[in-house]
Amino acid sequence: MEFMPGIDLSTIQRQLKRYASRFLHKNEDIEDLVQETLTKVFESTGIRDIANARTYAFRTAHNLALNVVTRNSRQLTDYLEELLDVSIQDEGMTVEGLAIVREDFERLCEIIAKLPEQCRTVLILRKVYGLSQAEVAARLGIAVSTVEKHMASAIARCIAAQDATEMAQTSTSIRLQSHDKKRR
Repeated sequence: MEFMPGIDLSTIQRQLKRYASRFLHKNEDIEDLVQETLTKVFESTGIRDIANARTYAFRTAHNLALNVVTRNSRQLTDYLEELLDVSIQDEGMTVEGLAIVREDFERLCEIIAKLPEQCRTVLILRKVYGLSQAEVAARLGIAVSTVEKHMASAIARCIAAQDATEMAQTSTSIRLQSHDKKRR
């Protein structure tokens, strides 16, 4: 089936998936992004004349991927701020609550420490020191687009590691509950 004149739909889907995987790591996120990209391109062709549909599709995918990365980055920033917010500790948080916050913070530090060096450096400069992408690029001597890619990778890896940790904890909790029931 042709996507646009001279462009096969399955080929462009495969190419867009490969391109989206530079920014996103979960298969369902990649699938969603490709689907949304194709939908937007199809909708746009009815509104305006697009000279190069392939280029337009890749630009759309790029913009949508950056939107996802930005949203994930905000979530990570909110999470970091929550963990680092000293005022939480001052508002009468229980010892158990403080232990959970400390454990979450330590887990996040471990995840960040396992990132590739360049991803880790970019993430820390952006999220801890608050530098702009341009400032990070200048400091590290890399392109702004490279900073974007490292941030996307770092955030995706942090979220994936956090999800994996939570699933492992849930699995362990279920096994312990099951074991407790058997002992009774």
